[in-house]
Amino acid sequence: MQDRSLAAKLLFGASGMAALAFGAFSLAVARGKTARWDRRAKRRSHDALGSGDGAHAVRSAARAATPLGKWWGYLPASLGVSLRLLRAGRGNAAFTIAGSALGAALLPPVLERVLPHRAPPPERGEPAVPSYPSGHALQTSAVALTTGYVLWREQLAPSMALVPLSAASVVAGLSRFVLDRHWTSDLVGGYLAGVAFGAACAGGYELART
Repeated sequence: MQDRSLAAKLLFGASGMAALAFGAFSLAVARGKTARWDRRAKRRSHDALGSGDGAHAVRSAARAATPLGKWWGYLPASLGVSLRLLRAGRGNAAFTIAGSALGAALLPPVLERVLPHRAPPPERGEPAVPSYPSGHALQTSAVALTTGYVLWREQLAPSMALVPLSAASVVAGLSRFVLDRHWTSDLVGGYLAGVAFGAACAGGYELART
């Protein structure tokens, strides 16, 4: 029990630090402090990709990765895992994974309403669409962190299970950058928010086990 209590404190501490970092970073974005960095990163990515067959292949791969960060791409899988855990008598684990996936799906539109509007890269052609933070980065990182942690604590997966889940999250975020849907700072903000939410969910899971 002491181990679980300590784990919960560490997770909530990590969540709090990520949330504070997200708040500070969001303020910097709103004040335009990241604009020059974002434009430079976008310009360099365009130069690196070019316009040949290689660029076409990269963009095709990015489009193929898009479902990873859509609620209809990860929610059915998360609910399927939760159902199997529930049938195995692991209710806390099941509700944590399902709750984190549902919460991750609902959080981006809430943040888009609360935070100042930021237009996406001009290549997207939709200036009215909110760009910050990246929903793909937020949702996939939150779900990956919570799912990987819970399955590890339930001894159903090794700690290294976080590696492929995290890799999928990175791919999902980068795909939106490659397709000019987001700026670099949108991804950073999304990952900070996702870690804050995912760590909080994992902390709640530990509290429920004590």
